[in-house]
Amino acid sequence: MSAKPLPPIIYYDGECPFCNNYVYLLEIKKSYGDLKLVNLRQDMIAHQSLINNGYNIDNGMVFEIGGKTFFGADAVNKLAIIGTSKSLFNKINKTVFSNKFLAKLIYPILVLGRKITLKILGRSVKY
Repeated sequence: MSAKPLPPIIYYDGECPFCNNYVYLLEIKKSYGDLKLVNLRQDMIAHQSLINNGYNIDNGMVFEIGGKTFFGADAVNKLAIIGTSKSLFNKINKTVFSNKFLAKLIYPILVLGRKITLKILGRSVKY
């Protein structure tokens, strides 16, 4: 009898409107019903664990699947590859971010936009 695989996990910033909406717009739960979403503003144990493992979560989301961890552009690339293409958002996301080069090119711009938005909204950028 083999052990049941761990569900995929997306670690994200629940106070960032882009991050928060992104994980829901992906509709990834349609592909993985047991997907776990972890808001790092609420789960300080997971937050500290990621920091201890070298992930600067102010610079990107983290996605774990199949015993592998993906960070930042690699995370959105992997999510785009396994995501659905049913909605317009997901079609655009899949087209852009399933290309690893484009994901690495565009992701830093998204992170900068996140930081500027959080400052404008009066929310802490670093947590």
